[in-house]
Amino acid sequence: MQDTKVYLELIHERGKRGLPLERVYRQLFNKKLYLTAYGKIYRNAGATTPGSTSETVDGMSLDKIDTIIEALRYGLILILSEVACLRLRRYSAREEM
Repeated sequence: MQDTKVYLELIHERGKRGLPLERVYRQLFNKKLYLTAYGKIYRNAGATTPGSTSETVDGMSLDKIDTIIEALRYGLILILSEVACLRLRRYSAREEM
């Protein structure tokens, strides 16, 4: 996986040039990206003020990051599995015709 700083610079440069990003979902599994984001957020004065939920940035932990990543991984696998099943059904239906 790419270094977090390099990846964030890439996003910034592509954004300035109006270019699309590809394979962004893979970065959702990059723990260092979450830690970098936490490092930027926790310094803000309002970071410990509850927002729309009771959670605050000081409640973040490595376990919580791992849980988020696993939930995303499971959800993406589920979505990809459903797409694969749809493709198989379509392929089977064509053969029957």
